[in-house]
Order: sequence, then C-alpha cells, then structure tokens
Amino acid sequence: MVRSIRFSLHEDAAPGSAPAKEQQSTLDIPSPDYQKYQVDEDEHDEPDEKAHSLSMEDDEEKWGGEISEPDSMYYRQMLIEYAQNNDPEGVKDILFKAKSIPNIYDTKDESGNTVLHHAAFRGNVEICEILIVAGSDIYAMDKFGKTPVHIVIQKGFLNLAEFMLSKTHPLSFPRKAKMTLMQVAAAYGRHKIVRLLANRGSNVNEVNDIGESPLHMATKSNKLDAMRTLIDLGADINAQIVTVGHSPMHYACMYGLQEASMMLLEAGADAHMPNTTALGRTPLETAKDSGYRPLFNLILDAETTLREEREEREIVEEMSISKKHDKLVEKLGATKKANLALNKSLKQRRAEDEELTRDHTLRMEQEKKNAIARRKSRKAASAISKAKGGGGAGVVWGEGVGVAVGGEGVGEGVGEGVGARVRARVKRSLKWGWIA
Repeated sequence: MVRSIRFSLHEDAAPGSAPAKEQQSTLDIPSPDYQKYQVDEDEHDEPDEKAHSLSMEDDEEKWGGEISEPDSMYYRQMLIEYAQNNDPEGVKDILFKAKSIPNIYDTKDESGNTVLHHAAFRGNVEICEILIVAGSDIYAMDKFGKTPVHIVIQKGFLNLAEFMLSKTHPLSFPRKAKMTLMQVAAAYGRHKIVRLLANRGSNVNEVNDIGESPLHMATKSNKLDAMRTLIDLGADINAQIVTVGHSPMHYACMYGLQEASMMLLEAGADAHMPNTTALGRTPLETAKDSGYRPLFNLILDAETTLREEREEREIVEEMSISKKHDKLVEKLGATKKANLALNKSLKQRRAEDEELTRDHTLRMEQEKKNAIARRKSRKAASAISKAKGGGGAGVVWGEGVGVAVGGEGVGEGVGEGVGARVRARVKRSLKWGWIA
C-alpha cells in the first residue's frame, strides 16, 4: 500500500521583497502494514492510558525491534505532520514508538527544515520543549542557514524566544545565515525580542557581511518601534555599511521614510554625511535624487528647528552654568568671611589662654617663694627655741611675717631678716626678765 503525505513550511518573505511561495512536497511513501498500526492511530484521537502504562520491557518487546526503512520514513513524516498540526501528544507518541530510529527527533524535510523548525514556525512552546528535551538540535540550519530560533524571532513568538534562548546563548549561533538573530529581530520589527537579545548579550551594533547593522535593517523595513528600541540601547546612529557607506539616514531618505528620518535626526543622525561612492551623496541629496522632494524640505525644516532648539538649550545651559557660578562665588565669599571671623575668634581665644597661662605661672612662682620663706621662718624659730631650752613652740605665719613664742615672751619679725629680729627681741626679753 502506498500513502501520499504532503508537508509544507511557509517562509515569510524578507522585508522589502515579495512574499515567498509556500514550500510543498508530496512523497509517495510505502505505508507499513496498517493492521499493525491501525489501533495506534485510533488511540491518538482518544489516547488509551493502558497503551502508555506498559512496562519498559513490554514496550521494548513491542516497539524496540528494528524498524524497516519504509516504516522509518513513515514515522518521520508523521512526526513532521504532528508538529505542523500542533499536536504534542502525537509528537510524543511517535518519539516513543520510533525511539530506535537514529535521530528521529532531528527529522528533516527536503528543504533542510527539521521537525523543530516546523514546531518553531507555528510557535508551539510545548512541542518545542518536547523536541529539545528529546535531543533536537537547536542550532540545526535549513538550506538558508536559518535555525529554529531564527524562525521564532522572525515570527515574533516572544514566549517561545525566551524559552529557546534560555537553552543557549545568542552569540553561539552559526553565521551561515545572512542575518544574525539581532538583525532578524530588527528587520521584522520584533522590538521586544530586540531588547531580550540585548539583555542576553547580543551586540546592537553587530553587522552582516556588507556591514549593515540592526538599525540599518530596522530603518530599511521602516520598523519604528525596533528603531526606537535600538536607539535607546545605544545603537550607532551614523554607522556606515562597508560597500557604499550608507548610513541608516541614507536608507530612510532612499525609501522616502519621513517618520524614520525624523526619528534619526532627533537622535543625532547627520543628514550631510556623504557615503563612500564616487559621488559622495549625503542623505539629503539622496532624498532629492530619489524624488522625495517633500522629505527633502521636511529634513531642511527639521534641521532648522533642531538647530534653533539646540541653540536655545545651549543658552539655557550657559545661563544655568553662570547662575551656578555666581552662587558658587557668593557661597565662597560667605565661606571666606566666616573663615576670617573664625580665625579672629581663634586668635582672641589664644591670647586669652596665653594671658591666663602667664597669670597662673606668676601665682605659682609667688606661692613657691612664700612657701620657701615660711620654711625658713619655721627653721629659725625652731633653732632659737632649742638653743634656749625653753621647750616653747615656734610658729611662723603670714607672707614674710614670723612670730616666735617661748614662755611668756613674744617676738615678731617682718621681711627677709625675720630671724635676726626674733633673736634680738629674745635677748631683750631675757635682759629685762620677761623670759625666765
């Protein structure tokens, strides 16, 4: 028995080109004995839990034997059909039954599209996850050099892109394709994926073989959201391609894109930068030569407006700087006055401290002298008392005043000669009998 199986993969046309035709292929594949597989096809519509509850040994006994080439081709085509029809249960069923077929999970059609390409094209996260877990090659390329991730980004499946990029790194993808992942996202206006790729490490200024950056691709396709995102991420506004030196502004003027031109001008694009051709055309001249006179006039008006706005901003900035300078000078003046007052106060305090120190020193010296005088007086009185044997007490007090007491007599002395005076008085007292 022969069964005809048709499969197709729609290829989105690149921006700016005619839509690509649907790729279709019909293969006449010898079908296996339908008696053998009829039950399984019925079970696919209403899965029988018993069919999946067999032990591993029973399963290997039933499905683990060698599969003939016709049966292998049948399983591979059924796997692609299930992926095309968004049937995850069917995909799991084929992977389960045909696990002995080498690399069944990387089955390709005649265009080099793997079953993962087909699942990615339809944005089915569940099937893609099943295939990747089973071992599908995320880096597999079709005949155009596109991987399943290229397809996902081209179609704009954000959730699936996040899932697939979580399994790899943007910079790990081969460069056989004409565009990198970032360039695909930019060319098809997938601005959220542009930001996702940038957050995962992709360079917003990476170029293809002729030097086109993602901003070139987004501008040429007039994808304003992607352009705005790239500009926000720091894309080079005036980057020039290798071959002819066109900047994104050249592309905007070449295709008469007014909004794109205004966005680039506001971001700082140079409308007077010549390309590297023999004529050295500027974007402004390109707009004129391409017949976009309204765009030419719009750019001139916009440049005038932007120049006036820039000059106004510069004046405001200069005034602001001048005001800040005046405030700074005023603040410095006030600080200087405060410092002078502080220095004066410190000098006064220092003078007061020095005066107090001098007074204290003088007092200490005077007290020292007084103490010495008192000690001398006490010694003199004590000596006289011992000499007379009076057993009296000798006392000296006051500053420079000495008094000696012995029996009923009293002697007083003042000044440095207090000892001599005391002795003289003691003698007189003895002479006149005042002291026994």
